[in-house]
Amino acid sequence: MSKSEKGVTLVALLVTIIVMLIIAGVTVATSSIIDKVQTQQAVANMLLIQTKVKIIMEKASFAGTTEGYYVGIPQESGLYEYDEATLRDMDLGTIKPNGEKYLVNYATGDITYQKGDKVFSLSDMI
Repeated sequence: MSKSEKGVTLVALLVTIIVMLIIAGVTVATSSIIDKVQTQQAVANMLLIQTKVKIIMEKASFAGTTEGYYVGIPQESGLYEYDEATLRDMDLGTIKPNGEKYLVNYATGDITYQKGDKVFSLSDMI
């Protein structure tokens, strides 16, 4: 092969592969960090909701009745779903359920988070 012929050298190929591996590594690390941040955000939201739920449960206990105290959309499972309107009415308007469900168990005070196939309860997280 003469020096006038053009082509990809082995060094250029290796540099390209190394750069691509670095970019792939950064991408994988970033997606892992994003998943952790989203999980931490969900836990923080659940703690805020749990604080409000405890206040509601105390008021109901003091009144001796749950009628008119439990808020949310009743589910067949006995849990109550907190939609965006419920959260706004409870001064938790900063929590915007975007395909997420926050379910409250007033019997135990536990909060369950659902988004797609992710389901976890606050009692499991803390």
